[in-house]
Amino acid sequence: MQSKTRVVLISMQVAYILHPSILDLSLSEIPQDLEDVLVMKLDAPSEADSESYGWQRVGREFGVSRDELNYFKIEYLRDNGSSTKLLLDKLGCQGKTISDLIVVLQSSRVEFHGVAKLIIQRLLITA
Repeated sequence: MQSKTRVVLISMQVAYILHPSILDLSLSEIPQDLEDVLVMKLDAPSEADSESYGWQRVGREFGVSRDELNYFKIEYLRDNGSSTKLLLDKLGCQGKTISDLIVVLQSSRVEFHGVAKLIIQRLLITA
């Protein structure tokens, strides 16, 4: 029996082939090293707008309510708090996967292509 693979397009020049079991991994179950990278990238203020954070853009694109995003911001203000981690846990409980996150990161409203590429590179290393 052949194992199915999925092609993930990062840009018009680069595509990666990953096994579905990796891409279908729940966001609440991602490896700690990958979560650490996402926290580092998405908890940081946006370069264009210091009042905006990557996790907010991702959350809005996933349809998270403004009230919940405001609650997540409180977590960011706590010692060692991470809004990104809280968001990933919530999305994972809703059945969202790494594949879903990659699609959102590459969407025209979020445009975090570099973060999507980092995820795929990490997955290629651990696969």
